[in-house]
Amino acid sequence: KATEQEEDVRAALARTLANAGFSLSDAERRSALQNALRAWAPGKDLAASVHRRRGRIWLTSGGEELCGAACDLGTTTVACRLFRLRDGALLATRFGRNLQSHFGGDVIARIAAATAHDPDDPGKDTPLSRLQRLAAETLETLLLQAARDAGISPSAVSEIVCCGNSAMHALLYGYRPVFLSRLPFLPAERISPELPGADLGLHAFGRASVRFLPLVGGFVGGDTTGLLLATRTLLPPKRRRLLLDLGTNGEIVLQWEERLLACSTAAGPAFEGGNISCGMPATEGAVIGMERTDEGWCCTVAGGGAPAGLCGSGLLDALAVLRGWNLVAPDGRLVSPGEASPQFRPLLSGDTGGNNRGIELAKGVRLTQKDIREFQLAKGAVRAGAELLLEKVGGAWSDLEECIAAGAFGSSLKPESLVATGLLPPETAERITPLGGGAGEGCRLVLLGGDPLWNEACRLAAATDHVDLGG
Repeated sequence: KATEQEEDVRAALARTLANAGFSLSDAERRSALQNALRAWAPGKDLAASVHRRRGRIWLTSGGEELCGAACDLGTTTVACRLFRLRDGALLATRFGRNLQSHFGGDVIARIAAATAHDPDDPGKDTPLSRLQRLAAETLETLLLQAARDAGISPSAVSEIVCCGNSAMHALLYGYRPVFLSRLPFLPAERISPELPGADLGLHAFGRASVRFLPLVGGFVGGDTTGLLLATRTLLPPKRRRLLLDLGTNGEIVLQWEERLLACSTAAGPAFEGGNISCGMPATEGAVIGMERTDEGWCCTVAGGGAPAGLCGSGLLDALAVLRGWNLVAPDGRLVSPGEASPQFRPLLSGDTGGNNRGIELAKGVRLTQKDIREFQLAKGAVRAGAELLLEKVGGAWSDLEECIAAGAFGSSLKPESLVATGLLPPETAERITPLGGGAGEGCRLVLLGGDPLWNEACRLAAATDHVDLGG
């Protein structure tokens, strides 16, 4: 009850101060504020800070500074970061699984669930409403964890900037994504209104304003816009550049002179550890990298403890190392014990030629033939999309000045592993730039840069031609 009263008082004070044009330099009004707080809670030490932000008045308790959040709502992995708005300092980061995964690992399964019910059905508990609640719950849970890590209260968070593909956008806003389920695959809207968190189900952050980065078209969403913005803002300019956002919905952007072309490919969740028998997010215990040694290989584990599974970068490195030792054939077949060198034979087990055949990478971490096939499907989708964009402009891989590999694990990617697994061709080896969380960086730029960066994001989204690969 005390918390409810405190929120009511804050809201009333905010309205009063906004109407009065409150200024922190106005000693008389500052004194009146202090008297009002003392009158409300006599005998208590109660402190409040008043902030102006984008034309709004904010009150925080205990002298807390205003904070903001940048959230990448991925199909499989969600990343939330908290920043202090005064100086842009990073306060906390949290990663987690998208709770919508209960409805399926890819966007097609979730769109099918969301559009299965009758839109005229007055029932409130529909698959669409449940998917919307799960998106909000995922964000709220991670943001609350980040706030606890940073030692701030949720009320100090005044702004949240989100990004994600077109399906994640629709499901967060509760839009029935019927036009994403059929040609020509149109999002409900490309630029969404700024809303209070309460309208989207972020109840702990109900007063925070929420913006979603503008969408490009089709399944190419605000995450691609964020990646473009981060690339244009943070990296040296290039004339011909390829951007790969390696996730469940793999987005690809080709910058060719003054043109921007983008497409999306249904890569599946393998790049984020999904559908992999030993897969997991890039959290503590995940194998995030592997290096070939004279004896075999060694693993780099997040947190430095015992390995618990493979994340996307670990999977990529593992396959590159196994290819180097000829334990995986060029077509992706895991070799039999009889074909392997003697030192590796004890590590191989399972049915001959079957999907259950596997190899032990570390104690408790076993990669199977089926896992390798899942990776090949994801890799093939992304490589094909990139080839088609180059074909569209009459270009070749050798014409590119830079290839940027981004995604939830982008900064952990090794260029040599991208080439060894065939995700990128050998002629790009010296021009690959890993970029961790590029989409989330775009959110951060808009959060800290305000309206000028938001306008630039809108311009980039509008200037990018969406290439539909449906045919």
